[in-house]
Amino acid sequence: VPIQFCDTEYFVQEGDGNLYARLASELFRVNTFGHVDVRILNSGRYVQRRINSTPYEAAAKAFPMPPEGVIAISGGNGALGLVMGNWLLDKAAEQGVTGFSIQFLSRSMKISDQNLQQWQTIQSKAAKLDIPVEQARMDMSSQEGIDNFLRGVDGKLAGFIHSAGVLQDSMLMNLNWDKFETVFESKHYAALYLHDGLERFSNPLLRFLWLFSSTSVYGNMGQINYSGSNAFLDALTRHRNAKGRICMAVQWGAWGDVGMASTMSDAMRLRTMNSPMPYFTNPEGLAGLEKGLSTGLPYFSVFKFNPHVMLQTVQGADHPNMCHYRNFYCEVVPTPMAPTLDRHHLYTIFRMGRGPQSKNPNAVATCKQAYINPAVAKNEREWGEDFRQW
Repeated sequence: VPIQFCDTEYFVQEGDGNLYARLASELFRVNTFGHVDVRILNSGRYVQRRINSTPYEAAAKAFPMPPEGVIAISGGNGALGLVMGNWLLDKAAEQGVTGFSIQFLSRSMKISDQNLQQWQTIQSKAAKLDIPVEQARMDMSSQEGIDNFLRGVDGKLAGFIHSAGVLQDSMLMNLNWDKFETVFESKHYAALYLHDGLERFSNPLLRFLWLFSSTSVYGNMGQINYSGSNAFLDALTRHRNAKGRICMAVQWGAWGDVGMASTMSDAMRLRTMNSPMPYFTNPEGLAGLEKGLSTGLPYFSVFKFNPHVMLQTVQGADHPNMCHYRNFYCEVVPTPMAPTLDRHHLYTIFRMGRGPQSKNPNAVATCKQAYINPAVAKNEREWGEDFRQW
């Protein structure tokens, strides 16, 4: 039976009426219940930000293709939108389902020379399956544009993949609000307009709504606007699920066969592939998508790792952000040597000591015996069992 462990400060100030609401929120949080421990301190909430999907994949949730209706893909003339369209056609052929159509949505409806071959492949495959596909015009930067689209499908929307997005990367000192608005318009503003439209326009055939996010957990240098917008997509996904609405967010890593990555120089590609988290191929990314779908969770991440490189780059645990990275990396590589032992680090060491349990359960006992037990014994000798003195 899964058990959720929530640890709080021993002394709670009177009048903190929010504590019980926060604890209740933890207990009903689908993603972490029974899989990860939570510690709520006066300084904040501490939890391992990413956990392995393997235990969740046991749910073996199926993804049946809709037998009728319209599947729409925003950013449909872009590389990722075309990859998703091609994957949907493969799923349709695999399941023998052909009663739906796919609209690839964009403002311009123009296919770049770089993506033209992929679009032609989709057209050819769709013709063989007798599935209508088309490039259609849609402006997701306004509520009016979303409403016009929903009126056009006339309640027959069966699925929506929001893959649109633009980048306005800049270091903080060079950022201005226009660069935020440009990113927001194509990402979470558009998703909010769609969410609002779906509340007002009935679409009984709707089976899935996917919001593609990225860099929303840790972020990337120069992408505070993009990371923030993607984090909002994750929050919107949680909100819709809490209200019983269909929604899922996929936190993508870096695709290597499409977009700018496909045209990088050999030297840049070699350097990237030798990094801790290199680009993944289209088949690898789609395999990650299918594993995530099998979990039935509201959102998940798809990444590729170089464990031997990560082992050399695991950081210390001097502040919370470093602890988050270290805990995450320790799901992929062996647990590194612990930092200096003191009461401040006891819980941190315990979290790191748990390591990749599903792969190496013996590491838990070894780390606990080597580091945790001696430190706890020392503190008990010093303070006794009266924890209020801590």
